[in-house]
Amino acid sequence: MKKDNRLAKLGVFTLLITLIALILVANTYAKYTTAKDFESSATVAKWSIKLNGKDITQNEEVAFDLFKTIKDTDNSIETDVTSGKIAPGTQGSFDIKVRNDSEVTAEYEISFTTENNNAIPVEFSTDGTNWKNDISEITLSEKLASNTEADQTTTIYWRWAFVRGTETADQLKNNSDDTKLATAATTPKLKVTAHLSAEQAD
Repeated sequence: MKKDNRLAKLGVFTLLITLIALILVANTYAKYTTAKDFESSATVAKWSIKLNGKDITQNEEVAFDLFKTIKDTDNSIETDVTSGKIAPGTQGSFDIKVRNDSEVTAEYEISFTTENNNAIPVEFSTDGTNWKNDISEITLSEKLASNTEADQTTTIYWRWAFVRGTETADQLKNNSDDTKLATAATTPKLKVTAHLSAEQAD
């Protein structure tokens, strides 16, 4: 009789354990679950600086001909000097146009150097009023917003004054120096080089 009771109790205990296990398993597989993948991507901002319409970041060639347009002292087309030559009384100008087509803010700087071994007395200016004897004294710099839709334009002026000096003695000496340039065995030449550097601005 006691054995039967033990068996009965064991059976009931086993049944309880089984029910508890079933409940736990049922709870494990009955809950709601959701999973989702999320993605994020970025595109690199474009870098493009144009000088007179040419993209220098793509190594496009830029024409820089400061002396292409030669005018007389009254700003009319020069007719007293052979085309393509400079002499006392000639002058001209050249526009430098910079555009930031980048998708970032950019800063640029333009500097100039000259090869003028014979000291041709050409002067340079950015406003046509204040003149420099050496174009290397002129530096252009600016900060441009991204995707600029207009050119930042600066005009470089040059001139070889017809009369230099306020005193007669100075004028006569300068005339003599100019004549020596024009009669030299090797034709004097003046070469101007422009250098543009640009970088992203923080």
